[in-house]
Amino acid sequence: MKKLFALLVIFALICTLASCKRTEPTVTPSPTRVPEITSTLVPAATTVPTEALIEDEDASKTEYVLPLVAVKTLLSRNGFIIYSSDIPSLNCTVLLPESWQGKYELGVFHSAVKVYCTKASENTGTWLGSLCTFSWGTEELSENFELSQPGIILKNEEGFYFFIEYASDVQYSPEDAAEYLEMAADLDEIQVLFEDATK
Repeated sequence: MKKLFALLVIFALICTLASCKRTEPTVTPSPTRVPEITSTLVPAATTVPTEALIEDEDASKTEYVLPLVAVKTLLSRNGFIIYSSDIPSLNCTVLLPESWQGKYELGVFHSAVKVYCTKASENTGTWLGSLCTFSWGTEELSENFELSQPGIILKNEEGFYFFIEYASDVQYSPEDAAEYLEMAADLDEIQVLFEDATK
């Protein structure tokens, strides 16, 4: 009787273990750190005007026109420019890491540009894969203003602000983790070159 009971217990244990579903291990990102972003003021003459970026028919497809603002991707290297004749403080060139070549895409919104890891975005079929967001507005941020995610306020002056925020949650599936984390490691190579509005 004892042997039969022991066999039944072992059989029940084996059935229980066999029915457990195998789950994929989750990859957790390293603790969020805020990269140091290079932000520089450059003379207006050295900032490429919007029109100069249209070198062929394909280039014109990269233009996003928002109220008062135009965003265009650079042709010669990774990055984009934000241009507005109505908001001179906004005019800037954003240079992205060279290692991101062919791996990123832009999402352009009313007062923000998001940079996504293409692979993470495509594989999930959603807007996951966000690496960073550049946001702006036409007022000065209050002294107690806090960013909703880790980031840096690059400009905060009378009538204008500009900041960059980084994704603070997991923005990829396990199979896309390597490429996403590799790109995220280079966030501190981003440069934001503001046009000198006084020139």
